[in-house]
Amino acid sequence: MLRRISIHPSERKVHLKGEHPKLRSLLLPQNETLVEFCISNCKSFKFLRVLTLLKRNVEKWHVSNEIGDLLHLRYLKLECWNEMILPQSIGRLKSLYTLYIKYHTDIVIPDAVFKLERLRHIVIKRIALFGRGFRLRLGFTSKNIETLKYIMVDEQPIENIEVLRWTNIQSLGIVFTRTEYVKPILILLAKLQRLGSVSLEVLDDSNLSYLDLEPLSRCCHLSKLRLAGGIKDDPHPSCHLLNFLPPNIVKLTLFWCRMSQDPMGVLEKLCHLRILYLEGVYNGCKMMCSANGFPQLESLQMIGLEELKEWEIEKGAMPCLRRLELADVDSLGMLPEGLRFITTLQEMILTNMSSSLKERIKVIDGREGEDFYKVRHIPSIHIN
Repeated sequence: MLRRISIHPSERKVHLKGEHPKLRSLLLPQNETLVEFCISNCKSFKFLRVLTLLKRNVEKWHVSNEIGDLLHLRYLKLECWNEMILPQSIGRLKSLYTLYIKYHTDIVIPDAVFKLERLRHIVIKRIALFGRGFRLRLGFTSKNIETLKYIMVDEQPIENIEVLRWTNIQSLGIVFTRTEYVKPILILLAKLQRLGSVSLEVLDDSNLSYLDLEPLSRCCHLSKLRLAGGIKDDPHPSCHLLNFLPPNIVKLTLFWCRMSQDPMGVLEKLCHLRILYLEGVYNGCKMMCSANGFPQLESLQMIGLEELKEWEIEKGAMPCLRRLELADVDSLGMLPEGLRFITTLQEMILTNMSSSLKERIKVIDGREGEDFYKVRHIPSIHIN
């Protein structure tokens, strides 16, 4: 008897009929219009534990009410590239442990979702760079929640704050509609001893200040941080804007902070940092990576640094770097000299970079570009 089925896109219709009492996992990444899937009766799959469904080619997906018959379901993942409407029957999934939902335009979530007491992981995210969060309902009772993404903190944040006092939360995503809500929430987060991963998005056009983000420095247990939103310059800066970063960060993602201060001076001092993603974070023209900086960094991605013209890497910087990706840094005329000292580098990806930079590292008809010596040691180089 089948226990696990994964059906991938093809040019034929797929129908599962009959009883499947042993089936525990059903994965359906429906990517093409020619694929049609039909569960004739959810009761035929009553012992299903894992279900993944994807819909791309419908304007509005009314998730079947019969999904509530899958009483033993523990993991449910739903993805829709347009609007998604969840049925009230989802409240019958009393064994549900993980709910993962991705949508594009809008989503309707019934109150019943927030009454599932066994839920440990809730991820409801919009497929976009900056997403809208979902609003928690009053009476949300599952105090054993470990993952909660992405909740909205807006003009009535009080009902959202109570959940931030629950000590079991390990991974949290918050979308703020206004910058004034950020600091009070971060003060609460600093008290959560098990919190290891945080994503913060600010939809307000006004930029965050250093004082808004300073409470993050007391979140010593954080190992992963994602921050999306502008950070304004202090007119009388006494320290770097990024000095709020917790010391134990392993993975850091910064989106569209639009700073005028070079971020590398602070980031390179994060001794545990292994993965760094920077997109649209810096408006300056020069960047410096000092000797012995980034001692553990393995992956560096820099995207959309449109004003960057000069990047200097001193010998001894980034001694563990394995992967480097640059995209849309089109004012950068050449790769830094210090790149040749990073002997651990295994892969470099360049996308939408200046013609002069690309020509300087190419080998054409056996003739090496004038900067090829900087990248000769890298086994894999992709230029797009």
